[in-house]
Amino acid sequence: MEKMKPGTVYEIKLDIEKYVYVCRFNEFLLGLFDLVSEKQIDIETVKGKKIIDYKDCSYIDKLNRFSKEKVKKNMWKKIGEIELVGNIIKIPDLAIYNPWKPELSHKNCEILRYGHGTIKVTQEEYKKILGTGLIYGCLDNFIIFERYISRNIDNILSNKPLDPGGDVSTFS
Repeated sequence: MEKMKPGTVYEIKLDIEKYVYVCRFNEFLLGLFDLVSEKQIDIETVKGKKIIDYKDCSYIDKLNRFSKEKVKKNMWKKIGEIELVGNIIKIPDLAIYNPWKPELSHKNCEILRYGHGTIKVTQEEYKKILGTGLIYGCLDNFIIFERYISRNIDNILSNKPLDPGGDVSTFS
């Protein structure tokens, strides 16, 4: 099997009979394109679409094993590659939010800043980042990732922030 590399674009057929597209940025990071289709499309249609969500995985062995299995079974179909300019990608700050502990997430006000790791920010800055829907999430289970996308199809189609699960609208 060929090595999964940065810039590879995959088509994912969701259980709701829609297709979404993700790009692998590095060994840890996937980006979800602002694109939902009821039929399969080609790489040229994907190019130029913006990334609306980023999901990171610290569990690289599990990520590689699972994603390779998905690709092998043609559940995630490789449709091509995009050139990652100089392999330097500007990843936005991602709010660290745990839907099973929202109060603690709001209290800690932490974000993931690529190249700097986890940093504390003000509640105002945290709430602003959280409100954009850019939320750090580990993908040690791609079934959950696919369900997350399925749950957010309406938000993707209407350019609304994606719902990480739980209530992110208020501070306790």
